[in-house]
Amino acid sequence: MIKIIRASSDDADAMENLISRFKLSEIQTKAILEMRLRRLTGLAIEKIENELAELLKVIAELESILKSEEKINVIIREELVEIGDKFSIPRRTEIVDDYDDIDIEDLIPNEPMVVTITHRGYIKRVPVKQYEKQHRGGKGKTAVTTYDDDFIESFFTSNTHDTLMFVTDRGQLYWLKVYRIPEGSRTAKGKAVVNLINLQKDEKIMAIIPTTDFNDDKGLVFFTKKGIVKRTNLSEYSNIRSNGVRAINLDETDAIVSASIVKPDTKWLFVATKKGLCIRFKVEDAREIGRVSRGVTAIKFKIADDYVCGAITIEDEEDELLMLSEKGLGKRTSASEYREQNRAGKGVISMKLTPKTGDVVGVVAVEENKDLMCLTSIGKMIRVDMEQIRKAGRNTSGVKVVSVEKKDIVVSMAKCEKEEKPEEENTQDEGEVTPGNNDNTLGLE
Repeated sequence: MIKIIRASSDDADAMENLISRFKLSEIQTKAILEMRLRRLTGLAIEKIENELAELLKVIAELESILKSEEKINVIIREELVEIGDKFSIPRRTEIVDDYDDIDIEDLIPNEPMVVTITHRGYIKRVPVKQYEKQHRGGKGKTAVTTYDDDFIESFFTSNTHDTLMFVTDRGQLYWLKVYRIPEGSRTAKGKAVVNLINLQKDEKIMAIIPTTDFNDDKGLVFFTKKGIVKRTNLSEYSNIRSNGVRAINLDETDAIVSASIVKPDTKWLFVATKKGLCIRFKVEDAREIGRVSRGVTAIKFKIADDYVCGAITIEDEEDELLMLSEKGLGKRTSASEYREQNRAGKGVISMKLTPKTGDVVGVVAVEENKDLMCLTSIGKMIRVDMEQIRKAGRNTSGVKVVSVEKKDIVVSMAKCEKEEKPEEENTQDEGEVTPGNNDNTLGLE
């Protein structure tokens, strides 16, 4: 072996010659080339043999451990005890389940969002930047995909730090920060709002009110079915709780009909009843009272089975109101047509009712950039352009707004965003209803 190494020209040549002569591996050959001659003495050989014996013992011990779960557990316990003895310093950091010092809102950027809410209670938020500005005449972008029997009832732009107030028929008020609403794509249906706030069984949301603050210059007004009105300073509702707060004390058979924010420029409150009566009185007549209170009388009923079916706030006498009856007759009337009265009066006629009109369904403030969506008792949804509804006097029945079948009646109404259609879709086929009839039935049954 020594002779082969000395006869080789370099290390590579020596390695190749040794492998060829003695059938060694590369690792063995490399070890031989690095070995000094003194290690070939008897003492060095004995040392290597002893090292080999020790390694064989270690290998045998490790293999026995791998085959025995009991030995493994003993070793783990011994090592843990050793660590415990070595690092026995008490914990320096106190771990507590308390997040009072951390406000999650500070970790969320305050960005503008478009919040959409459907009639069936599906809610979502989409960043405003997803609706980029378009040129005049643009077709727009789909804001939300809804179920066939659903529609967008309202949408508004709010920042992620703003608050939504949900008022239920039982007089309870719930809060929801905009950033807690799941963010979705433009075409997503959204999430059911009942999964976001702690509603009780069969509790129904009657109003959704967005607000950026709870300043003293704003108020919150509630209208009940029994003709009660209550106005409370908005600051009374600034203490947010997950399970909501009592917004108004209701009588046993009473329920909330609607609620809205009273701004500094709001001048009148308007209340309409099922039997075609209404009253318009000054906001100041319903003085501000505490949060946990019943309120005062807004209107006294002339007819025993009458009740409030709708109420709104009015800022100017030139504002227009839209009323609709069960049989689909409706009218637009200026607020000035309804003379101002003192609170708790019996009101004046808001719509002339006959068997052909049925009772009043409700009242909304006219916004010509929005449509009116009507829901009938058999589940048909009818969309009407508010611009096409003619104005009529106070003591009239109005005009045909929607067509309903003989046994069908309109049961609810709400404003929704105007449905923009391309011009080619507005052409009428033979037998189609003309715009003058104000009937844009969607046929969603």
